[in-house]
Amino acid sequence: MKIVNHLLIVFALFLSTSLLAQEQKNSCRANRISSGNTIIVDGELDEPVWQDAQWCGDFMQFEPYEGREPSYPTKFSIAYDDHYLFIAVYAYDDEPEKISRRLSRRDELDGDLIEISIDSYHDLRTSFNFIIQASGVKADNIMSKDGETSDYNWDPIWYAKTNINDEGWTAEIKIPYTQLRFDADFDLWGLQVRRYIHRKAEASFWQPMHKEQTGWVHHYGELSGLDGIEPRKPLDVTPYVVGKIENYKGDPDNPFFMKPLPGGNTGVDVKVGLTNNLMLDLSVNPDFGQVEADPSEVNLTAYETFFQEKRQFFIEGRNILNMPIGIGDGDLAGQNLFYSRRIGRAPHYYNDLYDGEYSKRPDNTKILTAAKISGKTANGWSLGVLDCVTANEYELISDGSSERREIIEPLTHYFVGRVQKDMNKGNTVIGGMVTSTNRKLSDLRFNYLPANAYSGGIDFSQFLFNRKYMLDVKLFGSHVTGSKEAITELQESPARYYQRPDATHLTLDTNRKTLSGHGGRIHLAKVSGNLHGGVFATWNSPGLDINDIGYMRTTDEKMVISWLQYNIWEPFWFFRNIRFNVSDWFGWNFGNKYVDGGMSANFHAQLKNLWYISYGGNLNTQSYSTHLLRGGPAIYTPGRRSHWLWMSSNPQKKLRITFNASSGGEFGKTMTYFNVNSSITWKPIDNFNISVIPSFNHIERSLQYVTTETFDEEDRFIFGAINQNIMRLSVRMNLTLSPEVTLQYWGQPFFATGAYSEFKQITDPLNTEYSNRFSLYDDNQIAYNSAEEYFNIDENRDGTIDYSFEKPDFNLREFLSNFVFRWEYRPGSTVFLVWSQSRDCYDTFGELSINEDLPVLLDEKPYNVFLVKFSYRIGVN
Repeated sequence: MKIVNHLLIVFALFLSTSLLAQEQKNSCRANRISSGNTIIVDGELDEPVWQDAQWCGDFMQFEPYEGREPSYPTKFSIAYDDHYLFIAVYAYDDEPEKISRRLSRRDELDGDLIEISIDSYHDLRTSFNFIIQASGVKADNIMSKDGETSDYNWDPIWYAKTNINDEGWTAEIKIPYTQLRFDADFDLWGLQVRRYIHRKAEASFWQPMHKEQTGWVHHYGELSGLDGIEPRKPLDVTPYVVGKIENYKGDPDNPFFMKPLPGGNTGVDVKVGLTNNLMLDLSVNPDFGQVEADPSEVNLTAYETFFQEKRQFFIEGRNILNMPIGIGDGDLAGQNLFYSRRIGRAPHYYNDLYDGEYSKRPDNTKILTAAKISGKTANGWSLGVLDCVTANEYELISDGSSERREIIEPLTHYFVGRVQKDMNKGNTVIGGMVTSTNRKLSDLRFNYLPANAYSGGIDFSQFLFNRKYMLDVKLFGSHVTGSKEAITELQESPARYYQRPDATHLTLDTNRKTLSGHGGRIHLAKVSGNLHGGVFATWNSPGLDINDIGYMRTTDEKMVISWLQYNIWEPFWFFRNIRFNVSDWFGWNFGNKYVDGGMSANFHAQLKNLWYISYGGNLNTQSYSTHLLRGGPAIYTPGRRSHWLWMSSNPQKKLRITFNASSGGEFGKTMTYFNVNSSITWKPIDNFNISVIPSFNHIERSLQYVTTETFDEEDRFIFGAINQNIMRLSVRMNLTLSPEVTLQYWGQPFFATGAYSEFKQITDPLNTEYSNRFSLYDDNQIAYNSAEEYFNIDENRDGTIDYSFEKPDFNLREFLSNFVFRWEYRPGSTVFLVWSQSRDCYDTFGELSINEDLPVLLDEKPYNVFLVKFSYRIGVN
């Protein structure tokens, strides 16, 4: 019946569609600069080239009223010579004193702006976007997949200046051909120009855009007249040097303690144009000292936390080196065949230390070399290749009189290859991806690590019926080899738990030396008009493992998901626009046991006063968790409900406040939670802003996993009731002295506590009655040893200890901060001054008290890192 319902949704979507007329594309002709004429980029537009130029205009409003005339006219002209593309823009405004010209760091949009979007491939899918704000602050990004993704970490070398006068403001832009990719034999490019008026939140386009349309780049206008220009291969060599001092309070008996501890590094980044369309990025001994630390967190699940990539080398080009296999925006969203945080991760192995021994170990694995090739050929092939080698890492261990060096991470080679081909004017895309991780396991201590891990996938996208529908298919698989110990560890890992006693479709084989699996995702959707919707089918077989270079939480699952979305884009009543969403999902494992299901509904609205409000809720059915007992049998989980609210004041104002709250729990109140957070952003002047973001999370859970012990050759799955609280306060300040000189500060105190009680063992996991699912330890069975901080269990009450477990209560206090001065003293060349500080301490009280926790944290001696990084770009434009 559920499958029939999903098919009815698809049928209804097809019936709701009407044919759209073929859109009319605007055209603008570029003018070649005659010999002897020059353009000085100063924003004045007073050169003869502009006085005699042909101008393009007739912009059409997109927000808030699609199809209306903009509040003020805009016109632009394009000129070129053998090396550069020049763009001049007049943005008229009857109230120039109200033009927003806030200063910010590059790529941060906060004011009136002009965006020049160029599809120089003319593949109708890829766009090089150059944004200049009235303040002179630049932003840039590469848009790919017809607008589906944008990479703001692309930082090309280009030039722009602005000027504000009595008639509005003007912009003058110069883009070197080395920063674009195009074919010399084809002089027709895609072009779009956007203007945004900040105080009115009004967007208008030269080529009219429609909110119900599918895709983005596909609908650009055309730029013609580029006769006789030749692609130019870029060459950028950027050497850098880093000096740093670490200062912290150490143990005076520790032979590795030095105060202060100096250090340094040097390396080089190279960008080379291999062909007109392919770029080689090479980094030798890369350094990421200026990268902001990951936020603090407490993870009581069996799964690793997904962290965003912040290292520039791995961020650039990830629109190509990417094959997401996740769904939505929840726990499954981050799943991908390539997760770059694997490269340079913390070393795997930890040595046992004897009494009186001290160790010194690196926080991260050193990347020896990293090379990347990316680009798109003239005939529609997108290519991405990444090759990295990380070093053997060693831990120094000393007792003060002797010292030894122990290996903690093997030499490892990582490879990622990605290819895509778009055809049929971008309506058909087919591609593939392969990855490999190969470790040199020369020491038996690494037997638990896979020696070789391979994964690959193919993807296919097809737009149907004049781009109103889309079929998206991804099929992928993996193959891992290693020792018996390594493959057994994979089988028993949280992603699959082959050892589950009731998993009749799985067999734990401790003699295996390989593990293979497959997965897939099929999505059929209506993607145009006011009504969107579709159906997903997705699966991950039990043997699938991509976690050596990718990210995946769980396997052994099959899901069917359907969704509907209805958009009202035009303002009505007090709404500027509003969107409604509904969805449902059902999941089974490969033994056809029902493991999850539910439905959700929500809406997101922008009001006419530019406030925002969103509200939604989820309802999960009762189900059976195959992971909660962490290798034990499936356990019954009651249904759950949750709801959330998000509100924001007008982001155009100097003071903006957001509020977010969520709450929910299990039916029967065996688990309840609520989360509250807010942000206050103040912009007292145009070049300074401060944000304060407090948050508080509370959860009470009657069945929280503690540990698994063995008694009478049988597993005891021990749970407890937990009262958990998390409080944090993030503070961020930005001071922009000029578009090239910025100061940034981020700091976050973090407090997390967990108090456990009512310890019990699971005895009847499938019982639907909560109290019959477990046996609570009574006072004759459990005793706390305060000296050792252990609970001793006498399960059979014979007066002897049968097993013990450590007290799980925790108090975690942390403070992280990062202060960064950045000066781009010439295009592509920078100076960083960085001060990073961390403090942390841990106790087992389990109670949250800011009055007590904050002084304890402040008394903790800080770990300070002072860093200077200097880079100099030697480039050819």
